[in-house]
Amino acid sequence: MKYTKIFSHYRMNFQPGMFSFIMHRVTGLMLVFVTLVFLVSLGMVHFGPLAFDKMMILYRLPAFRIIASVFLMALIWHVLNGIRLLVIDVFQAVRIQKPLSIAVNLLFAAAAVLYYIYLFPRQG
Repeated sequence: MKYTKIFSHYRMNFQPGMFSFIMHRVTGLMLVFVTLVFLVSLGMVHFGPLAFDKMMILYRLPAFRIIASVFLMALIWHVLNGIRLLVIDVFQAVRIQKPLSIAVNLLFAAAAVLYYIYLFPRQG
């Protein structure tokens, strides 16, 4: 019986489609956990206005601004890649999977640059 490593398949086939596959799973998990944290923190309203105000003060810290920014970038990536997967599944467009992966990567890079230039929350 031959012993194989779990990730050997991913190492051998690391192409744009495989990168998209891995990142879709990673961003999906990240979106679930960060959304859960945001919902729990907003649920502090049930513990009174003082607890809620203390939680909202935490949202003004630079670390939370960075977390929210990373959350938004993960959301953009996940949506773009989800649209790519939808196009491949609905239109049976497996033959154009590689160009679609490259297009998603380029659109994401453009969206990230535009976000950090124009919309990134600044102190002030």
